[in-house]
Amino acid sequence: MSVLLIQLRRALSSKVAYSVGFSTLIAPALVSAETIGGGTIASPADGPAPANSVGGSGWALVKNWNFGTSASSTVTNITTMSSHFQYHDQFGTIANGNYGAKIVAPDTTNALSGQPVEGVNTATPVRAFQTDALRTYLVPLNGATTLTPAAMNTGSGSFQAKWTLPRGGSLLGQDILWETRVRYVTPPYFWFALWTAGNKWAMENNVPKGAEYDLIETFGYDNTAIGGGTNYDGRYWHSSVVGGTATTDYHSNWANAMQSRGIPAYGTPPPYLASNWHTWTWLYRKDNTYSAYVDGIEVQSGTLHWTFGAEPTDEPINMSFIFDGTWGSRTVANNNFPLAASALAGKYYDWDYSRVYLRSEPVKDSEDTSGITVVPGADGWINSTGVAGYNGSGYLHDNNTNKGSKSVQFTPALSESGTYNVYLRWTSGAGRATNVPVDIVKANGATATVTVDQTVNGGTWRLLGTYALSKTNASVKIRTTGTNGHVIADAVRFTPIAGEIIVDNANCVKVGTWPHSTGIAGFQGVNYIHDDNTGKGSKTATFTPNLPVAGTYNVYARWTADVSRSNNVPYNITYNAGTVPVYKNQQVNGGSWQLLGTYPFNAGTGGKVMLSNTGTTGHVIADAVRFQLVLP
Repeated sequence: MSVLLIQLRRALSSKVAYSVGFSTLIAPALVSAETIGGGTIASPADGPAPANSVGGSGWALVKNWNFGTSASSTVTNITTMSSHFQYHDQFGTIANGNYGAKIVAPDTTNALSGQPVEGVNTATPVRAFQTDALRTYLVPLNGATTLTPAAMNTGSGSFQAKWTLPRGGSLLGQDILWETRVRYVTPPYFWFALWTAGNKWAMENNVPKGAEYDLIETFGYDNTAIGGGTNYDGRYWHSSVVGGTATTDYHSNWANAMQSRGIPAYGTPPPYLASNWHTWTWLYRKDNTYSAYVDGIEVQSGTLHWTFGAEPTDEPINMSFIFDGTWGSRTVANNNFPLAASALAGKYYDWDYSRVYLRSEPVKDSEDTSGITVVPGADGWINSTGVAGYNGSGYLHDNNTNKGSKSVQFTPALSESGTYNVYLRWTSGAGRATNVPVDIVKANGATATVTVDQTVNGGTWRLLGTYALSKTNASVKIRTTGTNGHVIADAVRFTPIAGEIIVDNANCVKVGTWPHSTGIAGFQGVNYIHDDNTGKGSKTATFTPNLPVAGTYNVYARWTADVSRSNNVPYNITYNAGTVPVYKNQQVNGGSWQLLGTYPFNAGTGGKVMLSNTGTTGHVIADAVRFQLVLP
């Protein structure tokens, strides 16, 4: 899928096409304060362009997590942070695989069951906002004086963004640039990482299959076989991909190619990568290639398919953004590494900012002559800048003559067929037509006609609707037939949206105790949860999607089946008209998506599915719920 902005810029007397460079459309405006952003090009953030000249121009800032208390900061306190970040990984675990430290929650409201809490299990702060950074610490848990990874008696301030991208590479149809400025002053055996990961994994012949990119990762243990026992001080690290290909093997020799790539010689003290501020950048392109940079220097490149299985035709998965400042590894042979708790004093990770940018494809130049078809009628269209609010450098109008003989058709070069929001822009005024017909050609070849009133709502992107579009025939045509005033042809925008949202049990809200399990195959993600066949009538699991657009959705649930399951599990679906219960037999139909029904929902988080164990006999399984947009 893609985002295409097309600008018709001058009068034409024959059938010809024009467009404007995309960078012109998203040039940052002067603003008094930065914002976090909505996560799409249609709802960007206010903030700076990328710090380093990597990947070219045309970037739209869609997420701007600027930590600190200064006037330009966007994440200034724990309350704001907790609305945008979670204090566990994408699968709901707090030790995150092989880490030797547990992630500490800032308060009980944001804590998972059994998770240590700042001020309860710690005597010193875990997170503190500086003027221009968030500082996170490693701290002893529950008064421990000797720390080991095996005991996991150390707490960390790691965090993960709640916002995710639904796809990556060619499946997203946009280039992604992720930039983070950070520094660290760490104890021995630390683990520091900036990485993105998918929300679904599998193992094949003991090899992980999924999608992950480690922009920087330092394993944090004194391994004399690699780097002479000094990799814990930040001089030795890797930047690599899981599930894809990488041009440089940092795993076999962490110092491999660093100086050949232009990384300065390490200073002692301090090492080059540790103690000083550095900017890490990951460029992931829509052609599935990537590059990684430190301070603008490329240190890694390769190919990655952001799918479950990491192959081009596999299932698309979400992309999560993860910020790890932790300690120790439990994977090496001697993993105790005793460390006195006093060694953590004065050690920290500083997070200045992290920003995500998107860029549409293709980038159109103003001299390009493809994508717009003009039927001029007898006297053509007139180029104008007379009324403010237009996109680009001007707009066309039909001069209110030769009605029915003129049209302007916008034909996007969509890289993928899919679901799109289609927007139109015009300049408004009293002399405009109130009844301009706009034809949208849908994927099935049918045409939807929307009538717009151009006397009002000028100078903004106005949504025409959400449509299934094909990359082979999508178009939007502005006609003058039967219009009662000047008709404006300015610009059209095609914004791809996710066609479905899957809420896994890792992200559901639970009431009561729900143990995790992988005992029976067929679950979504890495596990499922169950009510343990206890506390009947007191336990619920609520799955709440953030739907991208209002519309009608098929709602599915998934579970693992067994004779020990309940045969009458209630799913309470809250939608536009209220709440309706649907009962499912979990003794059968496991390991597949089962339709609960089709319902209208508003955009946002107003809809939900609450699974309950009320009135059930047998184990109740809560695995995942899927909301699939019925293509308009």
